[in-house]
Amino acid sequence: MRIACISHGSIVALNRRPYDLLAERHGLDVAVIVPDRWLGDLPDPDLRFTGSEGAAPVFPLPARATGNGSRFWLRGLRRCLAELRPGLVLLDEEPWSLVAWQTLRARVQAPLLFYSKQNIAKRLPPPFSNIRRATYRRADQAWAVGKTTGEVLRGTGFTRPIHVVPHGVEIARFTPGRDEERRRALGLSGVVIGFAGRLVAEKGVVDLLDAARLMATRWPALEFRLLFAGAGPLRGDIDRAAASGPLAGRIRAIGGVPHDEAPGIYHLMDILALPSRTTRRWREQFGRALIEAAATALPIVAAASGEIPHVLAALGGGIVVPDGDPAALAGALRDLLADAARRDELGRRNLLAAQAHYSQEAVADRMRRLLSDVVVAADGRGPG
Repeated sequence: MRIACISHGSIVALNRRPYDLLAERHGLDVAVIVPDRWLGDLPDPDLRFTGSEGAAPVFPLPARATGNGSRFWLRGLRRCLAELRPGLVLLDEEPWSLVAWQTLRARVQAPLLFYSKQNIAKRLPPPFSNIRRATYRRADQAWAVGKTTGEVLRGTGFTRPIHVVPHGVEIARFTPGRDEERRRALGLSGVVIGFAGRLVAEKGVVDLLDAARLMATRWPALEFRLLFAGAGPLRGDIDRAAASGPLAGRIRAIGGVPHDEAPGIYHLMDILALPSRTTRRWREQFGRALIEAAATALPIVAAASGEIPHVLAALGGGIVVPDGDPAALAGALRDLLADAARRDELGRRNLLAAQAHYSQEAVADRMRRLLSDVVVAADGRGPG
C-alpha cells in the first residue's frame, strides 16, 4: 500500500526524517509531496527544494500563496495524487488549509488522516471554516502534535479518533556533556542558565531577564550566568541588561545558531529555561528545545504555556512555573542553582525519557502502528 504524505514542512530534509524511517525501517511505500519553494513560517524564510537522498521519494510541486502559513496551494496536486494512486493519504497540514481543500477535491478513494499542530481554537472565517468542517467529515483519524492540539480538535467538532504524535528529534546528535573550554572562552562561570529560541515576547525573554534581576538582587552571592542563543527583536533588551544594572557581566548572547550546530549550544548550559508566555493568539505548541535539552541530560525550568506541562510530565525532569510569573521563575531557578544533585537527577530522567519516546525512530514506530490502525478501521467503511 502506498502512502501519500502532503507536507510543506517536509521541504526541510530533517522534517522528512520520520517518513524516510517509515520507508527504510518499516518497509512502507511512502511518497512525500512538498512545495518546490516555501515563503513563510519555517526557520529559513525563503526555502527551495534541492533534492532528496532519503528512502521516501519526494515530489515537489509549484506552490502558490495568498498569504502566510496555510494560505497556499500546490499546483498539480490532483494530478500527482492520481498518478501515485495511494492507499492512504496523510495530510500533514491543518484541516482548514487550502491544501486540505485541494486534497478533498482530488476525491482519492482511500483513508485520509490529517496531522495538526494548532493548539488555539481560533474562529475561522469562510472559506476556512467550511474547509475544516469538510475535512472533519472526510477524515478517518487525526494526529495531534500534543494533548492541547487534540483538545482543540475535539472542541471544534472532530469526533473520530485523535492520537498524539509528537515531533521527533535526532537524539543521537544530542549527547550529555559540557564544553568547558568554550564556556571559559565565553566567560560562562558558575551555573549557566540557557535559553534557546526566538528572542520574542511570547517566548518569555523579558520574564527570564526579570527573574534573573530578582535573583541577582535578592541572592547576590549566587554564581550564575545567562546564555541566550537565538535571534529576534528583543536582542536589544538583552544587550541593555548585559551592559548595566544587576545583570551586568552575567549575560552572554551568541545570536542565532544553525540547526547543525544546535547540539553544541546545550553543552554550554547547566539548566534550560523556557518561560514561554501565552498570548491571545499563541501558546507553546510543543517546544522542541525541551527535547533537545533533555537529550543533553539538562534539567529544565519552563512556564505552563500550552503543551509545555505535558511534555515535561512525559520527560520527568522538569519544573513547571506559572505562565508570566518572573518571581516564581526566579525561585525555581534559585532552588536548582543551589542543588547540583537535583540537577543531575532531573537531567538523568530527561535523558532516558527523550531516548525512549522522542527520538525520530520512536516517533516513526508510533506512526507505523497508527497507520496500520487507520487502514484497519477504515476497511469496509470507505471514505467518510
